[in-house]
Amino acid sequence: PLSYSSAKAHSFLLQKISNKVKNVVLKDFKIRESPFWTVHLLRCDGVEISGIDSRALGHNSDGINLEKTKNVTVRDCKLHQGDDGVVIKAGRNRDGWDGESKSCNIDIEGVRLVEGHGLLVIGSELSGGVENVTMRNSSQTGASFALFSLKTNSRRGGEIRNIHMENCRSDTVRDVVSVRTDSSAYPYPVDVVRRTIIDGITIRDCSVGKASSFCSVKGDKNCPVSNLRLERVKADVVGTDAIDASLCQGFSTNGVAFTEIDPNKAQWIWDVPKPWYAEYDMSAYLPDAKALEDLGELGDFRLS
Repeated sequence: PLSYSSAKAHSFLLQKISNKVKNVVLKDFKIRESPFWTVHLLRCDGVEISGIDSRALGHNSDGINLEKTKNVTVRDCKLHQGDDGVVIKAGRNRDGWDGESKSCNIDIEGVRLVEGHGLLVIGSELSGGVENVTMRNSSQTGASFALFSLKTNSRRGGEIRNIHMENCRSDTVRDVVSVRTDSSAYPYPVDVVRRTIIDGITIRDCSVGKASSFCSVKGDKNCPVSNLRLERVKADVVGTDAIDASLCQGFSTNGVAFTEIDPNKAQWIWDVPKPWYAEYDMSAYLPDAKALEDLGELGDFRLS
């Protein structure tokens, strides 16, 4: 097996598998402390991913990031991330509005997420559309924002259809299921509106240890979420029994159960150890050129 353990090696790997590649096999290798998205496949068709062992705890260090990519299987991977575990993307705004950017036909099984923002995440860059995604028999230990999360906003556009999650487990989450149509880390023009159609999400035979909130759907009143189904989804402890799905048409539950309701026991805390380069994460401000120059060498890469 190959072992990629530096930013340089990660950059080489990413360049080789990105952009209009067919029949990609990624198998049995390790990646340690990638400073950004760890495995990112862009416009690929026919992908097999198995046996990847990733540990990357920096800001924006998604584990397996599939973007504008189709016909994918992911099997038996261990991820320890500072951001999303497995995330499906399809371009941001104009980058996804070309009619050729859909991510679809993705089958995921046997993923073990140690910690990360979500076990399965869609978006927020989903403008080309996401369709036919299934995750089964996967789990997350430690803390996470959500078992399943979908993020978009009124600028993204795109259509999200036929998403399934089956027999998955998380230890500690803020939300078991989270759908947000007001999510954005970037300013975007409000004069151009492209709402995301979200139709057909099924969470079945899943469980969590504790969750502050069971289901939170922050939908768009002009384009409600459609056909969100929770079937035999259970939690040991929840902070509240309220399910927020007011902006969801065709919302249904069957066999949803909580063992205990206790806000104190279900309190959610995000406290993940950070790697050596965490002090250089600058999400709160953009440094000027002099500040970047003063940072100088940062391990295997240089800021310039």
